[in-house]
Amino acid sequence: MSEDDTVRKQLATCLFEAEQLLKLNQEKHREPVSKLYQYIQAGKYYASVSTHLSTGTTDTLTPMYQYKINDACNTISQLLLSELKQGGVVTGKR
Repeated sequence: MSEDDTVRKQLATCLFEAEQLLKLNQEKHREPVSKLYQYIQAGKYYASVSTHLSTGTTDTLTPMYQYKINDACNTISQLLLSELKQGGVVTGKR
């Protein structure tokens, strides 16, 4: 599996976990999930222009965007773990 495939799989897992977290308690977890989507949008824009930026800029910004998205995904994973440990189930209300 290539590095790109690994990253895609990790992002797909993160997005699935975010979706499940919102199903468990949308009101409570809206902010961290919104933050994840904001970082993804910013990362997509950055990726679209990064080939035209200086090496010094990309050497700084690429890891920053990776960190922000990974950190948001880790936060979502921990929140989902916490909800599931408390017996969280999708009921439509909570």
